[in-house]
Amino acid sequence: MAMMNRLVSFVPLSIVFTMGLAACNPSDVTVVLVHGSWHTPEATWAPLTTQLDAAQISWESVDLATSGDELVGLDPLKLPGLADDVSLARDTIEAVDGPVLLVGHSYGGMVISEAGLDEQVEHLMYLCAFSPAEGESLVDVATSVEVTDLPVLGDPKAILFDYATGLSRINPDFAVAALVADLPEAEAQAAVDALVPSVGAASVEPAGPVAWTDVDSTYVVCSQDEAIPPVLQRALSTKIGAVTSELDTSHSAALSDPVGVARVIEDALAAISGS
Repeated sequence: MAMMNRLVSFVPLSIVFTMGLAACNPSDVTVVLVHGSWHTPEATWAPLTTQLDAAQISWESVDLATSGDELVGLDPLKLPGLADDVSLARDTIEAVDGPVLLVGHSYGGMVISEAGLDEQVEHLMYLCAFSPAEGESLVDVATSVEVTDLPVLGDPKAILFDYATGLSRINPDFAVAALVADLPEAEAQAAVDALVPSVGAASVEPAGPVAWTDVDSTYVVCSQDEAIPPVLQRALSTKIGAVTSELDTSHSAALSDPVGVARVIEDALAAISGS
């Protein structure tokens, strides 16, 4: 279920932010946010959406079918997959009146790559996210670049997979270091406590036709990421011909630097306006 946006009075974040908003009226474009595996919309986006609300930027979020506590107990042969997540994202896009800036975090990049084919989508934004070519799975993308220093999430013990249920979880002993090492201790623990199980098979499901070949894109590299290596992120940005921004954050940039992510969104909105 998509969370509804809330609008409050405009609070400029910086001179640059204000100038960009003059070039692109936020009411013309809706930002649609797509979270990653093991996450929920609220736990992923809350600090960022506070910034978007303050700037009067309309937003919606997608609650992916492949992550959530409601998956526990389901028949493992009938679990949802990437195609179901893409369908949910398309439903959210089509419910929006007007153009869309589609933002995907982590696994959410797999989703926006396909859902971005909707004619309402004007721009794609990958937030330390996977950007597949047609036919590539998340695992294919993750292993497409040689990485000499494995991230924390690359440790064989970091992801726990239950073959009986078809669900995966992040090992709590690795979660803070992998996802939120730059947050204060209490906030980091709250973020870890909010993690949910995800469908393991979604990571090997190949992508269908992708949008980044025709739709302009931005890629946000998170330079302290211990889930997706920054060297891979930079390669993916080059692969899709994206405008590259870099934030000095962990994998959870929308939690640790929501103002920085909001500014990149504003830049993308300005690019839509000028296109």
